[in-house]
This record gives sequence, C-alpha cells and structure tokens, in this order.
Amino acid sequence: MLRKDPERLDVLVRRFLRGTGLENGLLAVQVSEAFDEVSGISSSVLKKTFKDGVLVCHMNSSLAREIAGLSKDEILKKVNLRLGENIVKEINFR
Repeated sequence: MLRKDPERLDVLVRRFLRGTGLENGLLAVQVSEAFDEVSGISSSVLKKTFKDGVLVCHMNSSLAREIAGLSKDEILKKVNLRLGENIVKEINFR
C-alpha cells in the first residue's frame, strides 16, 4: 500500500504507543529519568510514581523530604525544561 503523504516516524511511533496503551508508561519513564538527571536528590528517593501530571517521590528520610521541598519549584521547572513540554504539573515528596 502506497501513501501519497509520508508521515514522520515519531508520529507513527506515538500512534502505535497510544493504540497499544503504552504511551503513559513511556511518559512515566521519561519523567522519572528527567527527575533523576536534574534534581540531584535521586539517591534519597526510594520510589517514584507519575500519574495525571503529578510526580510523587517517596523519600528515604524526613530530612531529605524537607530539603527537597525547599527546591520543589526549581526542580519542577528543570524537569519540564528537560522534557521540552509542561508535562509535570506538581511534585509531591513523601
């Protein structure tokens, strides 16, 4: 089957991921990797979950949670800048 209008590969891959239900999982991995790269506190995070624009980070101590909370806005900006889109709306440290 020949197409008259060629499609970009990234469009085809996104359509495939959306069709198979893998798009949200891939997005969660990308957010987690971006957080690890820009935050500088990934060694204090036990577990991360991402759903509906909210990144929840479970910290290994209350002191680490308080320190992370002080720079939450800066980390949020850096993560979204790294992703190239405003994907993460909020970060919660627990």
